[in-house]
Amino acid sequence: MLHQTSPSTMAVDGGGSLPPYVLAFSDDRELSKPGYQTLVRVRDGAEMANLAGLLGDSCEIALSKPYIRRQSARSEEARQLIEHPPRLSFPLDIEALREILRRLPLALNALVGTGLALDDSDSLPDPIDRRYVHKKRLPTS
Repeated sequence: MLHQTSPSTMAVDGGGSLPPYVLAFSDDRELSKPGYQTLVRVRDGAEMANLAGLLGDSCEIALSKPYIRRQSARSEEARQLIEHPPRLSFPLDIEALREILRRLPLALNALVGTGLALDDSDSLPDPIDRRYVHKKRLPTS
């Protein structure tokens, strides 16, 4: 769904309350920083798809009105991401995940609102049995 978030900005999201993250293309200079949300600028549609897949309902995609008029292909790319939400397939390559997470700014208030954060309803793994933990000793010079 495309909705107006300010006189000069349109946002694509699933509706409901505002998610903590807003994804925007890095060349959309007319887009102003959203209120309490954390703005994450992406280079291309693939990067936007990866972040949207990781964050799920914790993000929305925003585009300024002038950008929509100038960049119809990218606007359509953003619409496709909303109509067919990307999902990351797990297990994910650790290097790919590292690159995706590197793009997220360290904003604790925003991260707490995502599925990446643990909350009271999450079940924790069983403790590791000390018998199975082995320390590797580094050689001394």
